[in-house]
Amino acid sequence: MHRNKLLSLLTAHKPYDSHEKSMTQQVIDFVNSTPDCFDNRHPIGHVTASAWIIDIQEQMTGLVHHRKLNKWLQTGGHSDGSSDTPQEALREAQEEFGIEGLELHSEDIYDIDVHPVPADKKRGLDNHLHYDIRFLITGNSSIEPVVSDESHEAKWVPVSKVHELNSEEGIIRMVKKTPKSLM
Repeated sequence: MHRNKLLSLLTAHKPYDSHEKSMTQQVIDFVNSTPDCFDNRHPIGHVTASAWIIDIQEQMTGLVHHRKLNKWLQTGGHSDGSSDTPQEALREAQEEFGIEGLELHSEDIYDIDVHPVPADKKRGLDNHLHYDIRFLITGNSSIEPVVSDESHEAKWVPVSKVHELNSEEGIIRMVKKTPKSLM
């Protein structure tokens, strides 16, 4: 079954707190009950893949100012039918941050977040959920990112300053995990 790899990663994931634990179970339930969970046209929601990009000194993170959502976020997006979520996160990071040498730190899940997304009339979707699977990606912060069509801006941000751009719980949770992430 094409969902087995993700289900394995989900059951191995160690949530940071009770909220992430609850969302992890939501994702497991969704993936188990939804054979087309990777299809970005699924009306209830779909699995997405994101990247928490960190420089090797763990001082900077790569963020993009998302064009449609009009806020600063980690890179990420739809799986477009692919069930290889870690590779999708890396692909999204490369496309949206546009620098050479980004690497998947591990195929282990870094973070999980379930969040509502506004309607997407272009794809015929009403408000729906993103079951976001996040992976740690490393990169060189001395290389300037290239802005993609999906963003207004892309830049390296000191991890200690992320809250000034986005203080949503899921973002702050990834910030809190960062110092011990590469050990």
